[in-house]
Amino acid sequence: MLASNMLTKDQMLEQYEVLGIAYGMCVVKRMSDGVKGTLDFGDHPILRPEDSSNPLGYTRYYYNFVEA
Repeated sequence: MLASNMLTKDQMLEQYEVLGIAYGMCVVKRMSDGVKGTLDFGDHPILRPEDSSNPLGYTRYYYNFVEA
């Protein structure tokens, strides 16, 4: 189960403007108030119920906004 503060790519882009990206994090500006900060991200596998050792693909989630 995903934490309530985890965002999909589309959800993140509705709330933040991406200013830069590096391994495991991105620099963003929150659209609601213009505050800049960072978001962590990670890729989570999309698993087959019958064979969890062979993922169908990966979905990226963004989380943990920290003001800069």
